[in-house]
Amino acid sequence: MTGERLHILFCNVFEPEVRALPKAPFADVTFSFFDNNCRAPRPERAGIEALLNGCSDCTRGKVIGAAACLRQMGPTVPAPYPVETVLIQQCLHLVAPRGVVEREQADGAYCLTPGWLARWETQLDRWGGDRAKAVASFREGVRRVVLLDTLGDPASRSNLDAFAAAVKLPSSVVDVGLGYFEATVKNILRAADPSRRGTPIKGVEPTREQTDFALALDLLSGLFRGLPSEQDAFQGIMDAVQMLFTPDHVRVLALRTGKADLLHVHGEQSPQVASDAVRKHFLACTGPHVMSGDGAGFLFRLGLGGDEIGIVEVNRVAIPAAVTEYLNLALTIAPVCAAVVDNARAHDEVREARVLVDRSQAALQSLNDDLTAAKKELRDLQDVLPVCAWCKRILDEKGALARLSEYLASYKGAHFSHGICADCQGKYFDAP
Repeated sequence: MTGERLHILFCNVFEPEVRALPKAPFADVTFSFFDNNCRAPRPERAGIEALLNGCSDCTRGKVIGAAACLRQMGPTVPAPYPVETVLIQQCLHLVAPRGVVEREQADGAYCLTPGWLARWETQLDRWGGDRAKAVASFREGVRRVVLLDTLGDPASRSNLDAFAAAVKLPSSVVDVGLGYFEATVKNILRAADPSRRGTPIKGVEPTREQTDFALALDLLSGLFRGLPSEQDAFQGIMDAVQMLFTPDHVRVLALRTGKADLLHVHGEQSPQVASDAVRKHFLACTGPHVMSGDGAGFLFRLGLGGDEIGIVEVNRVAIPAAVTEYLNLALTIAPVCAAVVDNARAHDEVREARVLVDRSQAALQSLNDDLTAAKKELRDLQDVLPVCAWCKRILDEKGALARLSEYLASYKGAHFSHGICADCQGKYFDAP
């Protein structure tokens, strides 16, 4: 970034990863770190502003973190130079692919970084109350703790063991390495500085459109791995749009045949059923795209093979003068975004079908159990024999009376040998 210096602020749990990055690719970047607030009050805006003001030679800035932590910061932060807030769904997506993180979380894991574990005792104390209450609160809904190991540092694993012992949970390690974090930071730099978007090959300088498209594909490629859900796919698309265009906000209206349309908002965990007013706003985009009223944003449609997938709203991009270039890039990646969602919907249908099959099998097993019980009860009822109270003969199915020995020999396959018991011996033969 010739003549310019970019100031990037991360949560301090990622400080070890930043310190481990190679120096040369980031020589014109200043990194600062705001205090983390995992499961605690959000970071102070004043503290972040102080960090930004502390870089006298910086010309642009980005504050990067999870939407749950930084949403209150707004799209821009006051500083002596332009600063943008970049929100991602989970901060852990900075160091590991979305699929890896969500796989572990779906299995009840609480994922941790080396930087977090280096301060684990402080983290517990900040959650409020005594240590026992903090541990009890942490254990709710958590089955194990997992280190996303970026550094391969033995100290991180030792900290993991100590923390796992403190919260009385099993632990494991996922080796993710530093490469994913490095690529993430480079993508942030490419989005901020066009000069970084692409490397000349054999003396041929790629066009701006080519490098922008390559960056967009790089951001979206991870969504084809890990079998994401439809919601995850839309969140990933919004993350990419936020990274590429740094608008005030990104929203998507998911168009679903036979179901209620859903509104996804970047930075919010769950979509909501779209109101009529919201649908009217989005459906004003009747063609491939439409510009917003202020000319600083746009809506564009996602479609695949004649199927309507959704409509993306990009509101007030960071550089309004470049809005036409941003729109062209959005229209170029729209088919890729549509394919991501279509792929996710197909996997959702498979998952739903599996759930229905599992439910059907469970219902069938229940019916089989009921049938088995009914058969047993019927056999028990059939085993109640009508016996004459006087002669003790048994009434069979044909209405004939038979002695007990004859009945059991005919219907039960039993055979008898006759003898005499001690009581009868005394009563009938030994009596004087």
